[in-house]
Amino acid sequence: MNVEVTTTPRETLLWAETPALADEIRTLLQNAGVLVLPADSCELEFFNRIPEAEQHLFDPAKIIDVEIGVNAHDALTAVVAAGHSVRWHPWQAHDGTSDGAIEI
Repeated sequence: MNVEVTTTPRETLLWAETPALADEIRTLLQNAGVLVLPADSCELEFFNRIPEAEQHLFDPAKIIDVEIGVNAHDALTAVVAAGHSVRWHPWQAHDGTSDGAIEI
């Protein structure tokens, strides 16, 4: 399954396709000792990452906050090790030279 990523200077959000997958990933991360926090849209809103009229797409049931730095790295590594692919979320700007896939 694809897991999408958005980042700000203070958080990394992992976006699952369904709430059930998000719960599975939360459990995976917690069992791996990774800090998992409830998702909040404040940071994305502050950095204008949520396009006009798309606020309703922010569903905390499908989104996991894994902070930044080593915690985010450990989270992404665990997600990939569990067989998921990781790519940038459409709201996350990237240089456009790739398909958005992230190599961990």
